[in-house]
Amino acid sequence: QALMRQGQTDAAIQAFQAATRKDPQQVEALLALAQALLERGDAASRQRAASVLAEQLKRQPRQQAVRLQLARVLLASGQAGAVLPLLEEGLKLHPELHAARLMLAEAERQLGRADAAAARLSAMVKADQLAVDACLAWSALEEEHNRPTEAQALLERALAKAGAQELRPQAVLVEFLLRQHRNGEARAAAKTLLGHAPEHVGALLLSARAAMAD
Repeated sequence: QALMRQGQTDAAIQAFQAATRKDPQQVEALLALAQALLERGDAASRQRAASVLAEQLKRQPRQQAVRLQLARVLLASGQAGAVLPLLEEGLKLHPELHAARLMLAEAERQLGRADAAAARLSAMVKADQLAVDACLAWSALEEEHNRPTEAQALLERALAKAGAQELRPQAVLVEFLLRQHRNGEARAAAKTLLGHAPEHVGALLLSARAAMAD
């Protein structure tokens, strides 16, 4: 993992490969290998990541982390259609796997099934299943379909549901307001964000972006 943090992706891949060869049941190394391949960014690496994860899942179908990582790789590869049966099977095995519901909604979005994605996210919010994440994903869906009022309302719901230390909804609100060219409101939202985390690098950078917006 240290190699990945240093940006040495190829060296990290070699290290993770060595670890998985030494112990094929070392799931953490396998997941790290798949993530490193995914971050390399090319189609061949994504295909390789999908292959090693699919092989592991075939051996151990109840490994939730492997199933979710495979879904991430498939989504990044534009194979949303393959994600649906993969995660639906996962939910049959583990109904509490709410992260799978989020990824199913993303797969539906990629497949052009916006209504199905919105219905799934709405159900998650009502059931309080990763509700902040679901509100953020639903908001992005509404914005994508040119419904900014609905998108902002969902961001406000995410803010209401988030804990005091959860910075994402406020940061996403700033980004949203900047995209909507509501720069004064974006600066005010950025000021609120900085009030929660005055030394957070991401908050400082976002505040600077808002300050420079025309």
